[in-house]
Amino acid sequence: PLGASTRSAQQDRFAQHHQQQQQQQPPPPPPRAAPVQQQPAPLPPVQQAPAARRGARQVSLFIPLTIWAQQTDILTLGGGVGARFGWEFNNFVPQLEVGIHINPVDGADATINNNWFGAGVRYQFLNESRFVPFAEGMLRFNLFSLTIDGIFETTSELLFGVHVGGGVIIEITRRFSFDAQLNAHFVFDSGSDLFVVGLDTGSTQTIIAPRFGGTLYF
Repeated sequence: PLGASTRSAQQDRFAQHHQQQQQQQPPPPPPRAAPVQQQPAPLPPVQQAPAARRGARQVSLFIPLTIWAQQTDILTLGGGVGARFGWEFNNFVPQLEVGIHINPVDGADATINNNWFGAGVRYQFLNESRFVPFAEGMLRFNLFSLTIDGIFETTSELLFGVHVGGGVIIEITRRFSFDAQLNAHFVFDSGSDLFVVGLDTGSTQTIIAPRFGGTLYF
């Protein structure tokens, strides 16, 4: 009985010691949560660069050929040079023009000269291609003069007229285009005695003028 009590006391002390060790040990860590996979941040939208646009201001140089519709038996094919300035507002282009054209008199050492100035508007049929058709109208002031035997006659007369026409712009680059058009100029003659070479006076003169040139955009 003494040995049994001794073993019982030892077992009690061992149990107490084991219980104290368990109490002194830190509690087990909580189970680790599975890592949360973050969704990648959405990429910012790619901003496309705006399409290159040609400049709104236009400066043109051109060479017109001139045919007097009612006077083909008197005045031969003529030509000249001109310049144009326009400011583009989408399809509409207000514009100014200035130029000169000269028509020789058939069978004589004489020419009919026209220094002209015009103001009007052009309408462009804009599209995605390089070919841009257009139509235009203009008021023109024509200063006619006569040269005989290479001598400029001081007599000159200012006649009012209108100009209508159309053509096509061929865009070579964003800043330059080649232009071709066909115009009709109507000159209102009030009975001028300037055309002493035999032109019918007192009627409207019609001048057909195909022309070719180039335009700079800036």
